[in-house]
Amino acid sequence: MRFIAVILILLAAGKLGYHQYLYRAATADVMVATFREQAVAACQRDTTATGLADRAAWASPAQVWFGVGNPHADVSVWQVDHARWGERYRTPFIFVATAGASSGPVCAYDISARRTMVLPLGHS
Repeated sequence: MRFIAVILILLAAGKLGYHQYLYRAATADVMVATFREQAVAACQRDTTATGLADRAAWASPAQVWFGVGNPHADVSVWQVDHARWGERYRTPFIFVATAGASSGPVCAYDISARRTMVLPLGHS
C-alpha cells in the first residue's frame, strides 16, 4: 500500500513540475515574441551610440532570450531591503546577443523601465 502511495505522490509531483515547466517556457516564448523588436531596436540604438558594435551586428542578433533579474546586480537573495533587490530578482529582461555572443557584448533590455544596459562581454 505504501508503494502505491509513493508512486501516486511521485506521479503528482511530476505532473505539477511538468506543468510549471510548460507555463514558464510558454511565458518566455510570449515575452520574447512580444518585446523582441523593441529590445533589438533599443539595443541597436544604445550600443551603437556608445561605440560597442556596429548597427549591422545588432540588426540580426544571434540570440534573443528572456530572463528575470539582472545577474550583475551585486545583491544577495537575503538582502530584501536593498534598493537594487527588485532589479536583481524581479525585473524582466530581454537579453540580446550579437553574432559573436561568446566574445561580444550582451545587451539587456529592461521591459518594465524600457531601458537598456550592456553586460560584460559574453555574459548574461
